[in-house]
Amino acid sequence: MTDKERYESLRHCRWVDEVIPDAPWVLTEEFLDKHQIDYVAHDSLPYADASGAGKDVYEFVKSIGKFKETKRTEGISTSDIIMRIVKDYNEYVMRNLDRGYSRKELGVSYVKEKRLRVNRGLKTLQEKVKKQQEKVGEIREKGQWGAPLVLDIGHRLESYMEIASCLNIRSIQLSALN
Repeated sequence: MTDKERYESLRHCRWVDEVIPDAPWVLTEEFLDKHQIDYVAHDSLPYADASGAGKDVYEFVKSIGKFKETKRTEGISTSDIIMRIVKDYNEYVMRNLDRGYSRKELGVSYVKEKRLRVNRGLKTLQEKVKKQQEKVGEIREKGQWGAPLVLDIGHRLESYMEIASCLNIRSIQLSALN
């Protein structure tokens, strides 16, 4: 979200009277007085200020009694939301590339896009190879080593060629298929 979108979403909270854009990270008495701020609401965890001394940015507000602690709702914190986004980021990118968005619209580098596409192709290849191995295992168990196995190998070659096509690989050495 952009800052403007965040401000707008806050304006729609029923407990918010006013949103002050570009507010400083560390609040001062002058800022509180200028904007007639009665209370500052935030969770009680200490947040470091920019000094590097590890001081709590809300220390001053707490000391003058204008700090109101908010309670976290499980699963609804910016940290949790960001972690969920980051965890599924690659899936999100691939889903949107498939929908027709360009890598530039998604802010993805050329290399990242290609890496994701190759990984998807390799995963598909891995699944197909596993299926072929299962088929060969079934044939071995049944002792059927005649024509069905030849057909199965033909289908396997076709599958490899299909994967190569997806990955824009122009040639595959047959020795790699053994």
